[in-house]
Amino acid sequence: MSKNTRLFNLLDGFNGAKETKGKSKEQNLIESFEQIAKEMIYGGYIRVRNEYAIFISKVEFYYHEEEEVQGKRLTDDIVYHRDGRFLKRKVPYFPIMTLHSHWSGFDIAFEKESGHYRASALIRQYAVLDLKERMFIELKTSGSIAEASDNEEKFRPVGEVRLQPTPVIDVRSTYLQYYLNGFSMNGEGSKVEWHDIEKPEYFKVKNGIRKNAPGPQWGFVFNDKDEYEAYIRRVKDYIKLKADF
Repeated sequence: MSKNTRLFNLLDGFNGAKETKGKSKEQNLIESFEQIAKEMIYGGYIRVRNEYAIFISKVEFYYHEEEEVQGKRLTDDIVYHRDGRFLKRKVPYFPIMTLHSHWSGFDIAFEKESGHYRASALIRQYAVLDLKERMFIELKTSGSIAEASDNEEKFRPVGEVRLQPTPVIDVRSTYLQYYLNGFSMNGEGSKVEWHDIEKPEYFKVKNGIRKNAPGPQWGFVFNDKDEYEAYIRRVKDYIKLKADF
C-alpha cells in the first residue's frame, strides 16, 4: 500500500505504547488508536486498480509486545502475526501498511522490529464503490451449498451483486477477499493502494469492544451512520478513473 500518504506517515510515526507523566501506556495507546481510526475512516480509501474503492467504516486494533520489551509488557494473545503463535518460531516483521489476510479478514499492519511490537488494524466493516459503474455494491449471498454435476465438487455460490446509489456497509469482514486481490509476486506494483482524500472532514468516532475478542476497547466506528454515508457520497464524486491503473 502507498507511501507518502497521511496514513502511512501516521503509522510510521507510531512508536508503540509509551508511559508518560500522568498517563499509562494503555491510555496513550487508545489515544493513538483513535487518531489512526479517524484517518482510516474519514481520511482516505483503498483503491483496487480501476475496479473498486473500499471505504473503511469500522476498525479494530491489535497490539502485542514481544519478549524483548523490558519491564511490564502489553500482550494480546489473539494477535495472529507474532512470534511463536503458529510456527513456534520468530516471524519477520511486516513492513508498515502491509495487508495481512487471515481467518478474520484483512489487517493493515504497522508493526516495528525496532520497537519489538506487533500492531495492526482489522478492517471490520466497509463499503465498496464500483468505480466504473459509480454505484455502491451490495453483495447478496446464499448460505446453502449448491449441487454440482456428478463429476464436479459441490460449490458455494458467491451470490448476487446489486448496485445501490448509497453506501452499503458490509459487516462480513472476510468477504473483502472478493474485492481486495491482485497482489503482485514479480516485484511490480500490485495496484492496490491507499489514497488520501484531498480535503477530508474528520467527524467523531465511537470506541468499544472488539468482536469475539477479550481485552480493551480497541474498536472504533463512525459516530453517526447518516453523517458517514453522506460524507462517502460526497467523496465518491471526486474519485476518477485513472489511465495508470
